[in-house]
Parts: sequence; structure tokens; C-alpha cells
Amino acid sequence: MVVTSSNGCATGIQRVFGPCQGRFVLDNTTQKQQQQRGGGQGGGDKAGKTLGFVVKDKVMQKPAKGGDRTKERDTSCETSPAMLRRNLSAASHLEFSHVQQLRLLPEQDDDERASLCSSPECSTPTCILDDEEFESSSGTATESIRSMSLSDSDDFLSQLGESPYEVVLEEEQETVLLNRARQTVDFVDKQKRKMMTSSSKCSESSAQSRTVWESLALLKKIALPSGVSVFDHSVAVAEQCRKEFPGLKWLHLVAFIHNLGLANVTKEFGAHPLWTVVGESFPVGCKFSEDISYSQYFCSNPDRRKKLFNHPLGVYKEGCGLDRLRMSWGASEYLYTVLESAKSSSGTLPKEAMFLVRYQKFFSLLNPGQHYHNFMSLEDERCLEMLIEFQAIVDEIRSRGKQVEDESFDVEYYHRLVDDFVPDLRLPLF
Repeated sequence: MVVTSSNGCATGIQRVFGPCQGRFVLDNTTQKQQQQRGGGQGGGDKAGKTLGFVVKDKVMQKPAKGGDRTKERDTSCETSPAMLRRNLSAASHLEFSHVQQLRLLPEQDDDERASLCSSPECSTPTCILDDEEFESSSGTATESIRSMSLSDSDDFLSQLGESPYEVVLEEEQETVLLNRARQTVDFVDKQKRKMMTSSSKCSESSAQSRTVWESLALLKKIALPSGVSVFDHSVAVAEQCRKEFPGLKWLHLVAFIHNLGLANVTKEFGAHPLWTVVGESFPVGCKFSEDISYSQYFCSNPDRRKKLFNHPLGVYKEGCGLDRLRMSWGASEYLYTVLESAKSSSGTLPKEAMFLVRYQKFFSLLNPGQHYHNFMSLEDERCLEMLIEFQAIVDEIRSRGKQVEDESFDVEYYHRLVDDFVPDLRLPLF
């Protein structure tokens, strides 16, 4: 094959194709062009020496170090597969813009070559199925494709293990690191101001908020690390509180709605980052306790470098009461802020209920070291006992795993609780 470069000049290279019964050579026009541009036959030989291609009856190979620059060998088998691979590999870097017409010179009789080319094994691929089997199989496949519906594809995806949940609350290391590094006094204040601004717009537009029951429905889209939906977990906690404390209706309601703040991870609430929703709660504006999980990551927190915030009391006073503290921003603080702002327009919850909502993830307060106890008031100490009881129930329900799924409960009872304590409560989007 004669190949020209991008400027239209012939390279004098012959690529070998075709069966062993014949070989490709240059036609007369191409040979004349080669002689004129490449300096006669020597130009063609030079190209052959460089690339190792067949030029007429010589094969020019790349010169070995210290050896002869030209070798002449038998070309009767130059169309072998090995030679083809070698030639194609060597020419792969060339830019081809034009391929001139080639002419096949037979080395056999035309009748013999024609008989080989007309062989049915060479000209027509053979199917491994008979005609009847092929038609029946293709027809079945076509009918199967036509009959496939959306529900079938959904079943297929579910068989692959697609999770039915929108979000799984797995507190990975990166989430914890971001939480410890970015939960600062400035961040908490900004989040509160932003949420309070959105809360004031709730009465103006219902699109800026969700009702309690709308938010509870979204909890079915969120899964705990155990694989249980947050809604099922909340129902199980509420039912257990009813069994252990049947007379405390406010406790039953708190247990039923205590996870409402987790709805912020859903797209309906803006899909907030996990580090701003999940995880342990702790005070900001004072020295971080070593009892907080992954406390080593606080080294990246900017408040750690501020002398006032790195003092045990920080910006607070001893015995000021836990309600005076700024707590890290998350699901618990969000719900507490919503309930606080809705006290006047909605129903009222006792002090113990607000205590449980806000400090349900304040685990370092329960540790034997008694960090942050110097901030507590006498009322806080009384509420702490109920917090310990509530936390024990939550841990027990969590230990049951998937046994709490689809637990039956009295929906009407919780409807009455919502109407009694928080009838007009709406959760703002921010």
C-alpha cells in the first residue's frame, strides 16, 4: 500500500495485506512518483530501511548496532500474520491523509483463487442456531423487551440492593472532622439568625415551612446505621415511654417528635450537610471537654485559638444554667429553637420536655467526669434525672435493631398529643 503524508507526498511505504496467494505492489504511476520525489529506487529503499517494510522484493529492517544496514531475505511468506502485526505496529504513528489505489498481482490461477474466495465457510458466517430456533429466540426476546414496564425495572433495581432510603445517617470520619472543626460560636449564631428569619416567614407563606406530620413522613426516608428508618425508631421510643411512664403525656410527645430535626438532611428541607445535622451536641464559647467523642479533631477549630473560648467557663458564668449556653448546631438545637420560638403562638411544653429535646445528644454531660456540671442550675439537676431515663430508653430501642420496624401504634393518640401541646407548630426551611 502506498501512503502519502499530510502534505500529499508519497512516503514510499508498502503495507502488506491480503492472503498468501498474492502480494500488494505499487502501480506504475506510484513508482514514477517515488522515483521523482525519493530520488529513484534509492528513495524507496531508504524509506524501507527506516521502517522495515516490503519494497518490491527486499525487506529493509532497522539496522542493528554494529551490524549490516541492509538484509535481503525470502519474501515468499511476507504476508504471514507475524509480519502483518510487525508492519502495522511500526506504521501506527504515521498520519494518513490519502491512500492510493493498489493492484493485486496474482501468483495463482484465477480459477483456484476464485474457488477459495467463493467458499461458503469464508463468505457467510454460520449461526449456531437453526432457522426455527433463531426465529423463536429472537421473537421471545422482542416480546420480553416490549412487555417490560417501569415496575419491572424498579423490581430489578431493588433486586440489585438499591436502598429505599434517601439518606443513611452514617457518621463517617469526614463528617465528624468537619463537625469538630466548624462548630464555632460564629457559625452557631449565624445558623440561629438564619433560621429565625425563616421562621418569621412561616406565617406569610406555607411553602417556607412544613407541618409536624409532613415532617414526620419525611423521617421514613431516613435510615439509621442499623437500617431502621428514623420514623420507626421514634415510634418505638414513644411506645416504650408510654409503657414505662404512662402518666407523662408530654414525654410521649417528646419521644414521638424528638428526631424531627433530622428532616433537614432531606431534599425537601434543603439537604443540609450531615455535619450540621447529626452527631453529638456540645457547648461552644468555652473549652471543649475531652469527654466529647473525637475531641482530638477540635485542634482544627478556630475557637480553640481564642483565649477567652479556651477557658473552662469561657464567656459564661458558673451556675448560669444550661439554657444560657450556646450549643453546637444540629438536629436537636434546630428543634429546640423551633419549639422556643413557637411558645407564644403554639402550645406550651414543660421545662423537662425542652430539656430532653435540646440535650438528648449532650452525652458528655452524662459522663462520670461531670464536665459542664458547673454551669447547671438546680432546675437543670432535677431535669437531668429524666434525661438519663430517656437516654436509657433510646439506647434500648437502638439495640433492638430491625425488630422495631413497622411496630403498630395508636395514631389517633399522637394526633391528640400534637393538638394539645403544639397544634400550630410548623418547621421552617432555611
